[in-house]
Amino acid sequence: MTHMSLFLRILTITVLTFAVCGCASDGGTVEISGPIDFIARLDLIQVPTGDIRTNAYNDVSRPIKLGNEVRESLKIPPQNKIIFNIPGVPPGAKFECYVGFRAFEGSVPAGSFIFYEDMAVGDDPKLASAFIDASAEGQWDEVSIDLAEFEGKALKIRLDSSTQTSSLSSFIAQPRLVVNSGAKPKRAIIICIDTLRTDALGVYGNTEGMTPSLDAFAADAVRFANCESASPWTLPSCASFHTGRFPGMIAADAITEHLRGEETTLAEVFRAAGYRCGSITNNHYVSSEVGFFQGNEYQREMTVASADIELHDGLEFIQKHAEEDSLTYIHLFDSHVPYQPREPYMSRYRAGSGRFETEFSQPNEVRSGEIVLTEEEKLQIHGLYKGCVAFEDSELGKFFDKLKELGLYDDSVIVIFADHGEELWDHGAFEHGHSVYEEVTNVPLLIKFPGVDSKVVEKRVSLVDVMPTLLNWFDLDMPDGIVGKDLLVDDPKVDSTRKMFIEQCIHSTEKRASISGDWKLILNMAVQAPPELYNLADDPHEQVNMAETETDVTKLLADELLLYSAHTDEGGHIRLYNLPDITNVEYELTAEVIDGEFSDVRHLYQGVLVNESLGTLKLVSKVKLPTNGYIGFDFNVEPETAIVKFTARVIGQPEKLFPWYLGSSAEPIQSSVFQLNIVDERVSMSYPQARLTTAEGIYIWSVPRMVRDALENTISPETREELNSLGYIQ
Repeated sequence: MTHMSLFLRILTITVLTFAVCGCASDGGTVEISGPIDFIARLDLIQVPTGDIRTNAYNDVSRPIKLGNEVRESLKIPPQNKIIFNIPGVPPGAKFECYVGFRAFEGSVPAGSFIFYEDMAVGDDPKLASAFIDASAEGQWDEVSIDLAEFEGKALKIRLDSSTQTSSLSSFIAQPRLVVNSGAKPKRAIIICIDTLRTDALGVYGNTEGMTPSLDAFAADAVRFANCESASPWTLPSCASFHTGRFPGMIAADAITEHLRGEETTLAEVFRAAGYRCGSITNNHYVSSEVGFFQGNEYQREMTVASADIELHDGLEFIQKHAEEDSLTYIHLFDSHVPYQPREPYMSRYRAGSGRFETEFSQPNEVRSGEIVLTEEEKLQIHGLYKGCVAFEDSELGKFFDKLKELGLYDDSVIVIFADHGEELWDHGAFEHGHSVYEEVTNVPLLIKFPGVDSKVVEKRVSLVDVMPTLLNWFDLDMPDGIVGKDLLVDDPKVDSTRKMFIEQCIHSTEKRASISGDWKLILNMAVQAPPELYNLADDPHEQVNMAETETDVTKLLADELLLYSAHTDEGGHIRLYNLPDITNVEYELTAEVIDGEFSDVRHLYQGVLVNESLGTLKLVSKVKLPTNGYIGFDFNVEPETAIVKFTARVIGQPEKLFPWYLGSSAEPIQSSVFQLNIVDERVSMSYPQARLTTAEGIYIWSVPRMVRDALENTISPETREELNSLGYIQ
């Protein structure tokens, strides 16, 4: 180590001091506190006035990722103090939190976190300490302080932050007063098995013995024989699962690639009720980067992790909070490409012959036609997929056994589902995201409810139904706008008339499906293609298109699907994605209406917001965009024929010409300024297909209200009333 390095190491030490002040008993009454989630109770946190910065957090916490762990955190302001107020310490209480820091490039990070009891006189005895050296930068350290000696007293816990350099950012995560109430804890465990085909499970008809653990679990659970995903790929499917709403209702699609913060998630409702909420994922499309941290206090995110690791980490969170109410979400990924099964499952399900003896990781090359597979290689790949499923099942068996050993199985609600399936050349194609056929959208759903007998439910259900079912089971508040139905409530009239939608393809032109009873209609929304109608009871593999013979059913479902699409996508839409090699700089997008007014404006972005102004005449957004970042507006304009002028620029750089893609056109127009109205036929009722293959540029599309009104006029009042009652339209 050089003298300069040693000098830097000494300068970058961070000292954080926790001091505890107990209010002396004066004979007055002290209100004994229950558990406190301080980040949810910012009124109990204060930054003392008189310091340089009096509002350290702008009253907002944020997810901070150190290593693989994302935690809800407060940034500790340099040279400042934070006070956590506890009205009255209950018996058996602990103060718990996590601490960590992030260093700027070029610094040599090291720091110590020291916790003291603040005494009125004399020395302050140390309560706890932790030293973080350079090798541990980017990790969280857990701190737990037993408050038994302060029982019955009002208490202030003070955090002193002291840094000698600006090269460190220090954080405190999940500060809580933890209390064991003695009440029986309530627990929900949700496990998503990404890309799991329904017909891979024995309880759904498979005879190859791949899933003995899941089959055994089904004997304790309610099995839903006919469950549909809301989308054929992860982000919109899981967004729907976690919000109880279809993807188009929440703008969760291949364009935004985000779960908006305005939506209320399952975890947010549980968290508001005092549950400890954690998530274990290794799929970008359910990560904090795309909005899936909402409601969680902890999320472990790994780019590559197999089922044994994820289930171990999930069990760790469950065990840690075994005496508290908790919600745990675990997302498994082994049955998703790349297929890399472990032994003995790889050998057990080996089939065919060719280039893919031990793994398959070239879905893009197969999709593009660069790799042409032989029939033997298709069998080989299918065998690899089966091996991955069998491995996941074996690890789930160990997970269930461990829950039983710990006494946590019987009283837990456990949900097992797949976000989507996988096509293995059922309709001549491969993988998922490209179609809405049943091999991709029909998914397994198993739910174990304590005290509810095992049974099979035959009615057609959707993954949007899981959220309201869990909220009713745990007697939690139901957010507005949920369209899912309680799976445990049987209402033959509702069940026979309800409509379910499937949408948001990512690897093809946009296809959407509407399901009513046993009928399923598929429409290609981007090209003029014949509709496809299938009777799922008679033709579950969708081989016989009945659209030409069942014209009344086809028209009814098509009208409903088009009306739903018009309502969910109504208005104008624009998205700006950063230009190639121009990232981490500020972009500005402006929309200005001429002889009209904006209304119902939604501002969407992925990046760091610098400035926004959302008026009735002009919309301005300035955002520092990372790679794959975007700025967007969704809006209505009155009148719809009013011209809207759009302007895009990169701040601090010469004028840039952006590629503008209008509607479904794949040919961009190079410009920095563009103007049109939302009834322009180039953008009206067109889906931005170019976004599926192009990463950068500006995309404009619209569904004018006048088009929606025209659709409504073609549909009977009875159908409109039914869709309105179901919450699909207003």
